[in-house]
Amino acid sequence: MFIRTTLILVATCSMIATAEDVPARVSEDSMFGAPATMTRAIQDAFSSGEVKDNPLQIGGLLYQRFTVASKKGVSSKDTPLSMPLQFDLFLDARPSDRVRGFLSERILYDSSRDAYGSATNGGSSGGLQFSSGSTAPTLTTTATAPNNPQTVLDQAWLKFDLNRSVFVTVGKQHLKWGTSRFWNPTDFLNAESRDPLLPYDLRLGTTMLKFDMPLEALRMNLYAITLFSNPEPASTVGQLGEALRLEKLIGKAEVGLDAVFRGGLSPTYGADFSAPMGPFDIYGELAYLTSPTANTYRLNTAPTAGAELTTLYSQREMHGPIFQTSGGLNYSFGWRENRVGTLGVEYFYNDQGYDDASAYPVLILLNRYQPFYTGRNYAAFYLTAEGPDEGKHTSYTFSTLGNLSDSSYISRLNFAWKFLSYVTFEAYYAQHFGRRGGEFNFALDTPALTYLATPVPAVSIPQTMFDVGLSLRVAF
Repeated sequence: MFIRTTLILVATCSMIATAEDVPARVSEDSMFGAPATMTRAIQDAFSSGEVKDNPLQIGGLLYQRFTVASKKGVSSKDTPLSMPLQFDLFLDARPSDRVRGFLSERILYDSSRDAYGSATNGGSSGGLQFSSGSTAPTLTTTATAPNNPQTVLDQAWLKFDLNRSVFVTVGKQHLKWGTSRFWNPTDFLNAESRDPLLPYDLRLGTTMLKFDMPLEALRMNLYAITLFSNPEPASTVGQLGEALRLEKLIGKAEVGLDAVFRGGLSPTYGADFSAPMGPFDIYGELAYLTSPTANTYRLNTAPTAGAELTTLYSQREMHGPIFQTSGGLNYSFGWRENRVGTLGVEYFYNDQGYDDASAYPVLILLNRYQPFYTGRNYAAFYLTAEGPDEGKHTSYTFSTLGNLSDSSYISRLNFAWKFLSYVTFEAYYAQHFGRRGGEFNFALDTPALTYLATPVPAVSIPQTMFDVGLSLRVAF
């Protein structure tokens, strides 16, 4: 309640300050009776910086991907492929240096899928569809309405300042917390976890009201946020959430402290840091959940044809507190003249993760599976380097991620080449290995079942041996 009251007071001050800062408008009579006066007023506004020439910028991003996954026991002609296309169009309005509005609309389309997002060859999932993530898919029922192509709102926000000391952003916006490269347990404000194997974050924005208060004398930043998603849209005042973040520079170390309070849910707390340590850069983050985000499931008996799914598993309610922590270090070096490479390692401990893969079929069928956050222990190794080309337009990244709990791994080699100033070509090869059925070497075979008297078709997902991807990104 204190936080909410504070935000209301700051918002009220915002309205007052904004009203005082706006120059007197030219009246309608003066517009028609004294055009010279109106022209002089417009000229004065431009010269003072209150109005910008050409304040609206239009741009976008075209991102075409092509992926092929080699499946064990599947012939080359039946090898699955996908061609997801993403097109972002944005409008960026900056009428003055103190006001900015931003709108980004996204169109998603996959020509290798039908209008309902399902594979056109019917597959072996019996009318069910799977998302095309980096690891195990998410099982959903076939859409009742066409969703391919699909149009979604990515961002829509307005930003302004109060006396140049408090910066306000309201609307659907991107905001990510945490310092780790692969796993971000303190990324509390996003409903979905980021896929660290993708070249950049593809998640949609979150609706919030954010106040950013820099305290330069204290080398500190303070953020106060009202969340309009919980993560579902808040339709009552009691469903609103509040978040606080403090960022502080201590010597050469950057430290962040987080607290999130959501209506009807237990609060969560977090901390992160990054700092130089001799030739290394170290980082880490810790999430403290006062209560777990989900129950744990256990498969009690192997599925048989026609069995009721609810009789095959049991669930156990976890009790808090729950800890999640990630951290690592990296070392940058010159691998040749004027070329830099970075070598790094990272570890993630998930208190509410699983020690093995036995429960994965249940999680998949119940839509409780969360890639990169299902196991208890993870680790990663990576090596990046600028290419040898004269213009430094190419880069290479080799990484290996492992779910240490289920003994499955994925190694991936990425290549990126930027040419013609705006176009980026990317290619990757990923090898899956380790225990079959693990997160990074996933496979699933279940017979036809029933779930609360609803038929669930048989599902067969062959083991992925390797996958290859190509993509083009054009920013304009």
